[in-house]
Amino acid sequence: MTKRTKIITIIVLALLVVLALVLVARAPRPARPAGLGQPSPLPGAGTTLPPAGGAVTQPVEPPVTKEPKTQATLEALAKTFAERYGSFSTDGGSTNLQQLQPLMTEQFAATARAAQQQLLLGDGFYGVTTKVLSAEIVALNGEETEAQIVVQTQRSETRTGAGRQQFYQKLTVTLLKNTAGWRVDGASWQ
Repeated sequence: MTKRTKIITIIVLALLVVLALVLVARAPRPARPAGLGQPSPLPGAGTTLPPAGGAVTQPVEPPVTKEPKTQATLEALAKTFAERYGSFSTDGGSTNLQQLQPLMTEQFAATARAAQQQLLLGDGFYGVTTKVLSAEIVALNGEETEAQIVVQTQRSETRTGAGRQQFYQKLTVTLLKNTAGWRVDGASWQ
């Protein structure tokens, strides 16, 4: 073989390798079997709140807001609320609820204060730190004035004499939209 034939052969082989790589990259991928690598749906996911005087509908997909900005606002509000609401101590008293006052309806603020005061009674130190892992809108009415968001959290509880205990807990946050914007109208730990 001459030097020229060798160069042409190398160039042709290089082009074939490049072509093969392009074809492999553009080839369709096989479908992933159901359940592999996909999170399991939360209980109640996909339900919507009924319109005033209407019946509940069951959509296939989880509710999505008409405006992407609204969806981001709801999730951010629920995350901020969950982290502060779930973090408190006997040393700090109800400072967390004072910080959350502008985010809550008046009715829920009073309920939350009473519930937290019960937790802070007792001797010794008691504190809980909450970190948000995720948030998902699970219910939204048609007028987009009421929503429920499930927030997955990691919590760390410390008691005098008992040490630290870490656990995972969900918080269901109910949000209402009024003239001032979205406000938390309820929260319950699961």
